[in-house]
Amino acid sequence: MKNINILLATLAILASLFMASCENGEVEETVIDGTDVNTVFVKTSTPVANVYNFSVVNTGYSQQGMSSVGFKIPAFITGTAKADVVVNFAIDNSLVGTYNEINKTTAKALPSGVTASLGEGKVTIHKGMQASVDSVTLTLSNTSSMTDPLYVVPVRITSITNVEGTKISSNLSTVYVTVSAINTNTYDNRTTAPAGTAQTSWTGWSVTSTPALTNPNNMFSTSTSSYATLNPSQELELVVDMASERTNIGGFRIHVSSTTYRWTEIEVATSSDRTNWTVQGTPLMPSSSTHYVAFYDRIPSARYVRVKVLSWPSSTASFRIAIFQAYW
Repeated sequence: MKNINILLATLAILASLFMASCENGEVEETVIDGTDVNTVFVKTSTPVANVYNFSVVNTGYSQQGMSSVGFKIPAFITGTAKADVVVNFAIDNSLVGTYNEINKTTAKALPSGVTASLGEGKVTIHKGMQASVDSVTLTLSNTSSMTDPLYVVPVRITSITNVEGTKISSNLSTVYVTVSAINTNTYDNRTTAPAGTAQTSWTGWSVTSTPALTNPNNMFSTSTSSYATLNPSQELELVVDMASERTNIGGFRIHVSSTTYRWTEIEVATSSDRTNWTVQGTPLMPSSSTHYVAFYDRIPSARYVRVKVLSWPSSTASFRIAIFQAYW
């Protein structure tokens, strides 16, 4: 699938390079090196100091949400600034390995195709102040190549203006921006049918399931009064054989007998040989009796569809599937 980014600006804070202990989001004064000079450092006000975290969701259709994320990295100084102090930041990928070593992770640097920018890359602590009022904004573009689960962008103070008696902290000069990559080809909470023509014949279609459904073939019709059942409700995996290779698949309609028997999240995968599967996504289902699975990018070719029911309301005592219908 082609991937276009969705950036979800969810902010959190992780550990900084050589970060000393902190408690309740307050960095201990002893971690700031030097007492006879002003020290410039970075600090964030969340339960764990010095992290910004957000997600890039790559879809197969178009951008939803922001193409950049603005996050505040203010600069601080241990005393009041004796003059305006300009604090310059830069992305330093040489610290990715250090981050992984400290945090026992396998985060990667951004792929070469992704462009990362800090804009002007500087903030100013004005004379007589102890913190900057402006911030740095990280912008990512061409994020479709971000397919690994975790990336890290180290943002480091590289220099400050030459103010006598002022220096950069040796232990609180870096913020790690973590980026989680999520890939999906399905819409969440879809309430309208996928584009295309609704299938009306199920000749040769079959379904297998774990656990086994009662009257499984009842789902291959346009009737909402007969259905395949599973009692009690539990994790369910369906594999639908569409009898032959189908092309240009836009999605599916999965109709349950009423909202009493609905699902809340499923996983959808497709295959041509029932061995090699492509997971299209884990869409959330709306609060309705009709569950539509719509693809951002149409599936070029597939014979098998696998649906895993991941969650359902606590009030759902059993499953009743009345219709499984494709659109192409």
